[in-house]
Amino acid sequence: MQTTIEAFIRQRLHWIVVFADESDDPRPSEQYQVAINLMLIPKDVGDQSVQAFHLDLVFPDEVNNVTMSDAIDSVLRVYHVNCEDLRLFVHDSAPYMNPSAERLKSDKGYMNLVHLPCWPHLISLVPGAVFDSGILVEITELTRLVALLFARSPFWRTKWVAWQEKEMAKWKADNDLFTDETLKKRHELEKPGAVKSPVRGSTVRWASQHDALMYWRCRCRAFKRFLTDRDHGAADLPPSGQAILKLLDNDDTAAAIAVQFRFCNTYLTPLYTKIMAFQNASGGPDGQKVLDDFKVVLKAIASGTFDEQIDKWLAKYAARTSARVARQMSAAASCMLEKIASLQLKTIKDHKYTEDALKCFGPELLQTRAMLNYTDMSRKVPGLPRGEWEKYVVMAAPQPRPCTNTARRAWWEDKKEMFPALATIAVFFIRRPRSACQEEAATPPFLLVSERNNWRPPHKHELVFWQLPGLSEHSV
Repeated sequence: MQTTIEAFIRQRLHWIVVFADESDDPRPSEQYQVAINLMLIPKDVGDQSVQAFHLDLVFPDEVNNVTMSDAIDSVLRVYHVNCEDLRLFVHDSAPYMNPSAERLKSDKGYMNLVHLPCWPHLISLVPGAVFDSGILVEITELTRLVALLFARSPFWRTKWVAWQEKEMAKWKADNDLFTDETLKKRHELEKPGAVKSPVRGSTVRWASQHDALMYWRCRCRAFKRFLTDRDHGAADLPPSGQAILKLLDNDDTAAAIAVQFRFCNTYLTPLYTKIMAFQNASGGPDGQKVLDDFKVVLKAIASGTFDEQIDKWLAKYAARTSARVARQMSAAASCMLEKIASLQLKTIKDHKYTEDALKCFGPELLQTRAMLNYTDMSRKVPGLPRGEWEKYVVMAAPQPRPCTNTARRAWWEDKKEMFPALATIAVFFIRRPRSACQEEAATPPFLLVSERNNWRPPHKHELVFWQLPGLSEHSV
């Protein structure tokens, strides 16, 4: 199988994109693991096909900029990836990732490499800062105890689903008895939440946080009734279940949980929606604008100005509880503002400079101030043919100006005789995956191999493959 992948890459017909991220090891191990994905985008500007390979590397010691760059270099050398063909490194914003990219360029010889942190990861760090800080004490404790209950006593998950099914059946039976439309509409308000098992923890931290919020924000009361229902042996509740019940029995705590869930739904869920937009579309929205807009909202919250509905909720509870929860939300907003400020100080600033350079491959920017000269452009995109770039930047912009990637690719295909080298580079960056999530949507699916290989690349990194159902090595 290695020979098949190697032969495919050795054709030298593709630019290479490498994705790297720390991930969980599916085997019992104390080792670190990093998932490395390679995407091959054809150099032929008219070829629309994409090939993607998924490789998993296990680290015996630790993950840092040295081991990460060594690991990526090991894989690329094993498959004989040409230094000139590796054009893009997409990664999250872990502290060691930018130094890893610089080390790949300076020490490993991948001089044409452009590196971009992922907008989804950058944005997810903002709400993640709140959960890491533990400011929203009550919902943090609730989700922790629930995860503990279902992890240590898994049969309670089955009991919870069965109890939901029973409650839903009872509600439907009662609903069928109503003939008066007014009473029926009133009864609709009492409809239980959809029967659903708690979402299991994900390897993607922001997804786990969001899933827990969406699941429990409308099920806390029902879960409290479930825990006190003697029909399924509530007297035998394990310690984690008893702790949950104690948490929900306290009126002040229950009030705090309700307002905190409302806060998360109002202010954090829109950010998670933006993250999903990056996954479901090519590039998603403008990440810089998303954070700039969110800063305006956060500044208001930090000063004590909340959504009208949250103000109503706070007014329903005792003054002491309302004041405490209001302080928590203001502190959460301040925490997120600090995270945005630290990201914008360097990571996002560098990201924006690179994005601005890559936008220059769009011919609609010709004869505008946004178009960069060769010196500025080559700082972010090395390996550009100087003569072709200087000829390109003085051209008149096409009319009508292209506004889609398809139109931009078509323009470069028409000009490939005039710009033989620049056209292939331009089309690659126009088609580039704009986040690490994008390679998941590549077609055909990832190529995986069914058996572990018995060889080790240098630096003690062990390469492991798994088979994706329904996919064979002939997919390439």
